[in-house]
Amino acid sequence: MVRAESSAVGARNGIKASASGAGSNYELPWVEKYRPVFLDDIVGNTETIERLKIIAKDGNMPHVIISGMPGIGKTTSILCLARQLLGDAYKEA
Repeated sequence: MVRAESSAVGARNGIKASASGAGSNYELPWVEKYRPVFLDDIVGNTETIERLKIIAKDGNMPHVIISGMPGIGKTTSILCLARQLLGDAYKEA
């Protein structure tokens, strides 16, 4: 299990947004480049984020259905949770 840390700490440790493929001229969209990396970085819906932090800490992932309007952070929340549960292997899951 990966210990939770903020994006500032993650950036110092080499965790950052990057385009896939070496030597590519592809630029990441702004929303992908500045997407929160850890659950601590997500702003809003504190109750749900606290529940996800408990899941990340315990490592016990139940079945989850996340629903809501576009743009409320569903994908970002799950990507942060996956990164905390799986570490660098989250892209392979």
